Amino acid sequence: YPSHELMRDVFFFCDRNADGVLSRSEFLEALDTVGMFPSPEDMEKLYAEHGEEPDLQTFRAAVFAQSLRRMSVADVRKQLNMFTKLDGTMDSAALKALVSTMGDVCNAGEVQGIVKLAGADAAPQFPVQEFASSLLRI
Repeated sequence: YPSHELMRDVFFFCDRNADGVLSRSEFLEALDTVGMFPSPEDMEKLYAEHGEEPDLQTFRAAVFAQSLRRMSVADVRKQLNMFTKLDGTMDSAALKALVSTMGDVCNAGEVQGIVKLAGADAAPQFPVQEFASSLLRI
């Protein structure tokens, strides 16, 4: 869970026009920056619960609410489905493609590091179910 200081700093950094509230895009950017990475469905819930333009106090409450919505293995597996082979495995190339869809670029060594960090076997293919479970323990 991010510290109050981090949330404050991120809030003011993302509040581009310094009006004391975050726009919808700033709100999402701020949540991603503090490590919450809400799904579109989560964002709709956050908008309904906390409004679409939160101030700092409301942003902190939204971060707390999102932190309680920890993804389940089924949620992670659902996110990985388009990169999963019919036999329920994923390979390093698919993981690299997945990371690139999130706006990041990584090399083969970094992909293997992600696989190892999640506790999955560094084999060319690894079971997605076990990988998803391991990711949630990080």
